[in-house]
This record gives sequence, structure tokens and C-alpha cells, in this order.
Amino acid sequence: MADMAEAMVMDRTTLVRALKPLERDGYVVSEPEGKGSRKLLLALSPKGQQKLSEGVECWHAAQAEYVALVGDERADNLRQMLLAIPTSKAA
Repeated sequence: MADMAEAMVMDRTTLVRALKPLERDGYVVSEPEGKGSRKLLLALSPKGQQKLSEGVECWHAAQAEYVALVGDERADNLRQMLLAIPTSKAA
């Protein structure tokens, strides 16, 4: 969980709170890494995989609409600027 929180640039407590409704609603499943382990293995359930697929379709449609609105060059410039933003937490 700590590794996932670090990769998402958020603290562990916030990640756990965000995952609880997803697990409650059947989108995410978790199980201990091993017998007696406190580490959890997380995975998308089939319902979660379906919802992800739906979201990806919507994301692609939104991206295509944005590119049609502002043009390829401006959209690409914005992507490059966003990718240049540092994602690690400040020390």
C-alpha cells in the first residue's frame, strides 16, 4: 500500500480511504499477501475491469473532442507541459 501511495503521490491514509468505497462497491478486491501478512494485494474485480474499460472509452472520446477543439499542436504542447511537472513530493 505504501508503494502504491508513493507512486500516486499521495499519503497511505488517503489511498486507503479512496479504496474503501471501490472495494465496498465491488470494483476492487484485496487479500493478504500471505498468511499472517499485513500487506494487501489489490486487484480489479471483473466489475472493476468493466468500469475501467468504460472509463477508457470516455477518456479517448474526451481527448478526441479536445484535440478537435484546440488542434493537434496545442494539445500536444499542453501534454508536454503537464508531463514536465515534477510528481514527487517536496522534501
